[in-house]
Amino acid sequence: MRTQKVDHLKVNGGRYYYRRRVPAKHQKTLGIKNWNRPCGKVSYQQAVVLVTEWAVEHDALLSRLDDPTVAEKTRYSTEVHLLETPMMQVADTMTDIGMAPGNWRGDVMLAAAKVALQAADEHPEKSSAARLVGIKAS
Repeated sequence: MRTQKVDHLKVNGGRYYYRRRVPAKHQKTLGIKNWNRPCGKVSYQQAVVLVTEWAVEHDALLSRLDDPTVAEKTRYSTEVHLLETPMMQVADTMTDIGMAPGNWRGDVMLAAAKVALQAADEHPEKSSAARLVGIKAS
């Protein structure tokens, strides 16, 4: 009997997982390198159905991200989301060590980070990271 391999379906310790690499051109946009999702305690047939559904969803997402305007909005949202937790932790720490709470409100810091991200996108030549790359390249 011939068995057919199901793309992105992996087995580890008797459990089924959806594992798929995010294409390199979309990794920064999505903020991840891989999708790794457990299927739960399911049979092989149920795992195949789940993995197939997730693959279709991700294929659709990747095709939408090929549009530069969609990719730009998604990357911006991803970067803001990645910044939110550390920014809130900084604000909480500053409040804990006695700084005036009005000066370290997390929502204000997050808004400032959003503005900085937008400015860096609009003027990449003024970005300190871009200048550092330029210095190291020369």
